[in-house]
Amino acid sequence: MRITGNVLAMLGGIAIVYYFSRTTKYRLEKESVEKYNEQQKEYFTKLLEKEQDTRQFRHDIIWHLVAMEELCEQEDYEKVKEYLNSLLTDVQRISNAQYHVGNDIVDTIINYYFQPIQDICSIKVEGSMGEEQLILQNDLCVLIL
Repeated sequence: MRITGNVLAMLGGIAIVYYFSRTTKYRLEKESVEKYNEQQKEYFTKLLEKEQDTRQFRHDIIWHLVAMEELCEQEDYEKVKEYLNSLLTDVQRISNAQYHVGNDIVDTIINYYFQPIQDICSIKVEGSMGEEQLILQNDLCVLIL
């Protein structure tokens, strides 16, 4: 009877450990998926913002070209050069505002955390990775975070 009680207690302990192990596993998987979904949402929000910026740039560039054409017709080449340098500086600033390593998930995470602080910190991101990885995107999110 005593052995049976010990065996039942041991089996109960194993069942409890198994239950908490499975519960923890599902909770971690759920948190991972939630983080991944949030990052995807952030990625598409940023993508939409980029698309709007691109449309605005197309609109603006037409008027910049018209202004430069007018300066050329006036043969004021020094002002054309200044105007062009100003535009190129703006384009360079916009280009440097994003970090790219070649993987959308990693790019999104890096940009999410680094862009807000890039004006107060010196940040240098080096490296590259392709879209084809042997690791699941959910796991990649967890590793990067």
